[in-house]
Amino acid sequence: MKIYGVAIQGAGNVSTEHIKAYVNNPHTEVVAIGSRTQEGALDKMKEMELSCDIYDDYDEMLQNEKVDIISICTPSERHSIETIKAAEAGKHILVEKPIATDLDELRAMRDAVRAAKVKTVVGFVLRWNPLFDCIRNNQLASWKFPGQTTFTTIPTIVPDSGAVSHHPFQGEIDHLVECILNDVESHCNLEDAVNTHEACFAAEMSAERDGEKVKLPLLE
Repeated sequence: MKIYGVAIQGAGNVSTEHIKAYVNNPHTEVVAIGSRTQEGALDKMKEMELSCDIYDDYDEMLQNEKVDIISICTPSERHSIETIKAAEAGKHILVEKPIATDLDELRAMRDAVRAAKVKTVVGFVLRWNPLFDCIRNNQLASWKFPGQTTFTTIPTIVPDSGAVSHHPFQGEIDHLVECILNDVESHCNLEDAVNTHEACFAAEMSAERDGEKVKLPLLE
C-alpha cells in the first residue's frame, strides 16, 4: 500500500487537527513538523505523541526526501511563499485560507502550482461538513428531516467562533490523499481558490473606489 510522508508546517491549533487526520488516514504518515523554533515543533510532536523529524528551517524541511505532502498551517502572510517553495520542491500541498494577501502573491502561487503540476487542496474545510448544504445562520434546514416545515434553530458552535476541533478535517485530508492516489484534481484546489480570492480582492478595490465596478478576472 502506498504511504505518503507528510510534513506539517506550523505548530498551532489548526496543525493539531491536520495531524489527527493524517494519522487516521492509512496512506499517510507524519514524518516532519516545522515551526519558527525547534522548541515549538518539538512540543507539537510530543503533544501528538509522534516520532518524526523537527525543523525550524522550512527550506531544509523541503529537502527531506521522505516528504511527499506539505500541510501549511502558518499565519496568512506566510502562505504564498511557503506554497511556492513547496510546489517548486515537487510536494503536494494543503494550504490554509486565505491563501494570499494580494494579487501578486495570488498570481505567483497559481503559476508555481501550474508549473509544478502538484496536487493542491485549500482549507475551506466546511465544504466537507455533511450538513453544509442545509445549515444557514445557525438554523437547520427542514428538507433533511421529513415532517419539518421550516428552519430549526440548534445550539452549536458556529463557523466564526474560531474553534476548529469540530471541523471535518478528516474528510478534507482524505480527499487530498484520494486526489494524489488517483491523479485527479480537487474541486477545492488552489486554482479554484484563485477565483474566490479574486472576487474578494475585487470587492475591496470597488469599495476603495467608491463603488466603481471592477471587472473579473483580475489575473490573466
